[in-house]
Amino acid sequence: MAELLKRCPFCGSEAYIAFENNGLLPPTIYVECRECGCRSPDFEPTERSNTLSDIGEAVSWAVRGWNLRAGDSDG
Repeated sequence: MAELLKRCPFCGSEAYIAFENNGLLPPTIYVECRECGCRSPDFEPTERSNTLSDIGEAVSWAVRGWNLRAGDSDG
């Protein structure tokens, strides 16, 4: 099951998963707030093959980075 994105910790707006790709490098994946532009750290697939599992892992890390909040037991 996909993990839901928490609202922005600064403005409370919805966030989305973003992919940036210039066609030559693996895509950069991050989560960004629709309203204020706050964003998670960038993550890239670890292999050049860009297989779905590699991209899925990068998405998972971006979502975890976005959803982590001060006081959470995960960090």
